Amino acid sequence: MFRALWSASSGMSAQQSNMDTIANNLANVNTSGYKKTSMEFQDLLYANLQQPGRVSGFGTALPVGMQVGVGVRAAAIRTDFTPGNLVQTGNPLDMAIATDAFFQVELPNGTVAYTRDGTFKLDSQGRLVTTDGYRLSINGTGDNPLVFRDIKDINISANGSIVMPKESNVQAEIYVPDSAAKFSENPAGFYKLTAGAMTTWEKGEPPNDVPPKDRYFKVEMPDGSEAYVKENNFNVDAEGNLVTIGLIADADGKMVPAKVSAGTLPTLGQDVALVQVNDKGNFVVVQEVGKTELRRFVNPAGLEKQGKNLYLASVASGAALNVDDNKDHIATGFLETSNVQAAEEMVKMITAQRAYELNSKAITTSDEMLGIANNLKR
Repeated sequence: MFRALWSASSGMSAQQSNMDTIANNLANVNTSGYKKTSMEFQDLLYANLQQPGRVSGFGTALPVGMQVGVGVRAAAIRTDFTPGNLVQTGNPLDMAIATDAFFQVELPNGTVAYTRDGTFKLDSQGRLVTTDGYRLSINGTGDNPLVFRDIKDINISANGSIVMPKESNVQAEIYVPDSAAKFSENPAGFYKLTAGAMTTWEKGEPPNDVPPKDRYFKVEMPDGSEAYVKENNFNVDAEGNLVTIGLIADADGKMVPAKVSAGTLPTLGQDVALVQVNDKGNFVVVQEVGKTELRRFVNPAGLEKQGKNLYLASVASGAALNVDDNKDHIATGFLETSNVQAAEEMVKMITAQRAYELNSKAITTSDEMLGIANNLKR
């Protein structure tokens, strides 16, 4: 009976730890990027009253033994890293990771930490930081952190590339059709003038006088003829020429872009992602200025929790590994919700409560049995 008291006591202690874990899950049901945890139990050592397979007095081997357990213990708290749901926020600074990766952030003491919480903000210096001011690690910026002047300047692609628009002083050649203009159009969006004339939009005219639907850009077709496009986004080819995103078949049937008649092109680097034209008629070069550092782990359940939605690498988790750059990892304007299921946690809580109650009953019953034995008289 003394053994039963201690076994039941260990059961109550283990279920109390289980309840602590469940309560923490429920408390973080609305925490962005939170990963639920679950308690794992192990039975304790056994008192061997009779060894299995022992030879009896009749020369036979006993098929079973007599081993009395002495209780249970909380062995581990496992973190479940299954993805949470993605909720659209519309905030360009919010990011959700759709894979098993983590954002890398830099703590004030120089330590590198990791998080699934994508609620980033701009600090007073224009740097991307967490809610607690920890700087998001961005590749390609060296020792100088990337600084943004405005939220509107931030554009983060699905693979983590950060691109920023930079307005140039170069005027694009924009054409406006007169009232008699007529066009022939092919499926790729290239227009050829068949009647009327095109006039050049002069710099300095109010942009609203020329609505976007009436703005055309002159291009050189593969056969050397002239055409016009309405698209406002352009690429840069290997020779630095401004070309259309849309493709047209050349004489060999190969699909190629058309060259844009742009006057003097702006100075373009190798990291140009896109070239646009703003309402003032100037070229805006969208360039990659960095890339969010995403990391993954062989055993993310082995990460050490630090609070504030942060994790540290440990011997159990393994070293941080690079992610596949060709894979889409990030959804901008979304947040990952907690993967806690409230109904599931409520069922676990009821189960833990009943287990705790049953163990307390075992203690009460053992005490009553001891009382009966203590009150025996001759």
